[in-house]
Amino acid sequence: MAFSGNPTRHRHWLLGIAVAVLGLLTTAWLAQQQARSVAAISEARFLHEAKAFSDALAQRMAANTEIVNGLRGLFMVNPVLSRAEFERVARELDVRQRYPGVRNLAFTRYVTASQRPAFEERVRADRSVSPAGRPDFAIHPAGERPEYFVAEYLWPEEGSNGVLGLDISAQPANLAAMHYSRDSGKTVVSAPFDLLQEQDHRTAFVLRVPVFGPARPGEAPPFLGAVASTIRVHDLVGSLRKLGYMQGIAVSITDQGPLHGGAAGKVAEKGMPCWRYRTSR
Repeated sequence: MAFSGNPTRHRHWLLGIAVAVLGLLTTAWLAQQQARSVAAISEARFLHEAKAFSDALAQRMAANTEIVNGLRGLFMVNPVLSRAEFERVARELDVRQRYPGVRNLAFTRYVTASQRPAFEERVRADRSVSPAGRPDFAIHPAGERPEYFVAEYLWPEEGSNGVLGLDISAQPANLAAMHYSRDSGKTVVSAPFDLLQEQDHRTAFVLRVPVFGPARPGEAPPFLGAVASTIRVHDLVGSLRKLGYMQGIAVSITDQGPLHGGAAGKVAEKGMPCWRYRTSR
C-alpha cells in the first residue's frame, strides 16, 4: 500500500509542532527563572530587613546602656544624691522622647537589716522636692529580711505607683540580675518580668549597672546599689516599627534562659538581652 500526500507539507507540519514545543519549553524555563529571581530578591529583601532590625535593636540597647552608665557617675561622686538632683538629671535626659521603650529610670539602694531604720528615716526627711518630704515612705513588701534592694529614686514617678520603696526581692528575675551585677561588677540585663503598674503589654526587662563607693585601704569597694533602666518590650519594638525597621517581617521574642550564671540567675552580660528573637515573613 503506497503512502499518499505532500512530503513538504508533512515536514512543515512536524516543524510547526517542534517550534511550538520549543516555545512552550522556553516559556516554562523563563517562568522558572523568573520565579527563582523573584524568590532570590524576596530572600535578599528579607535578610536585609532582618539585619536592619537587628542592628537597630543593638544600637538602641547600646544607647540605653550609656544612660545608666552616665547616671552611675552621679552616685559614685555623691552616694547620697538628693532626690531633686536625680530628677533634674533624669529630666534633662528626656528619655521618653529620645529613648522610646524606657519606662523609668531608678536607683536601687542596697540596705542591710541594721541600716533599714536609718535609711527609711533619711528618705522620709528628704525635702529637696516636696516641703513635706515623704512621711509615708517604707520598704515594701513588709517583712524582715537580712538585706534589701530598694527602689529609692524613680523617674518619672507618674504611672509607677507601688514602685518607689519596692524591695526587688519580690521579683526573682530582677533579684538574680542584681546579685550578679553586684558580684561581677558588670552591666547586666534581667530576665523578662511583668510590670506591676501596667495592665496591657506588661513584659519588660531591666538594664542595670552596679554602683560602688570609694574603697578603704586593703578593702573591696562597698556595694551601694545599682542604677537601672526599665524597658517595656512593646514600646521598644513599636518604636522601631514606627521608624520603618519591620517592613514585611514579623518578630518573635522568647526567653531562652540565662547566658551566664546558674538556673536561677537569668542574666545576660554587656547590655544584651538574655532573649533570642526570630524573624519571619
